[in-house]
Amino acid sequence: MTDVHGRRWSIFDKAPIFDDGNRLTPEAAYPQEVEIACEIVAAVTGPDGREALVISTDKPWGVAAAEGQTEFQVSRDQLVPPG
Repeated sequence: MTDVHGRRWSIFDKAPIFDDGNRLTPEAAYPQEVEIACEIVAAVTGPDGREALVISTDKPWGVAAAEGQTEFQVSRDQLVPPG
C-alpha cells in the first residue's frame, strides 16, 4: 500500500486474510493487489492540501505493516466500500 506521503507499506499475514478467491498460491507472481479491511479513524489534510483519511488496519483483521504500523493516511479513492 502507498500512503498519501508516497511511502510504500508491506503488510504480511496468512493468505485467507487477503484472498477469498484462491489467487494467493505459491505459484502466483508477487506482489499481488489485494484489499485490506480497515476502519476510518479521522479525516485530515494531506500533504497536497486535499483531504486524506486516517485508516486503521487493526480492526477488523488485526493486521499491521512489517514495521508494526496500523494507522495510515490514504486518499479516499484508495478505499473500496464494503460489500
